[in-house]
Amino acid sequence: MRKSSLLAVLALLVAALVPTQTLHAQDVDLSKNAQSVDGVLEATSATGEIFGFDRTRAISNETAEKIAETAREFGQEDDITVLTLRIAPLEAIHA
Repeated sequence: MRKSSLLAVLALLVAALVPTQTLHAQDVDLSKNAQSVDGVLEATSATGEIFGFDRTRAISNETAEKIAETAREFGQEDDITVLTLRIAPLEAIHA
């Protein structure tokens, strides 16, 4: 499946599950596992500090649950979305 087709399918799935939410497109490199986050980068601590790219990058190999938990502990009170795509070799799918 082409990257644009996969992203379109994912967008339709999310739209069907949460029809009141606004969707934002994001290109991802599907040659390896990919992760998309919303509500993590902009998490703000009680002192006004932003979680930011460096902290997000540092936890990017954690599970989606752990990433969301870390953002909540940092101070994120709004929505948090972490989407992890694991790309399996074609041989594994047809085994």
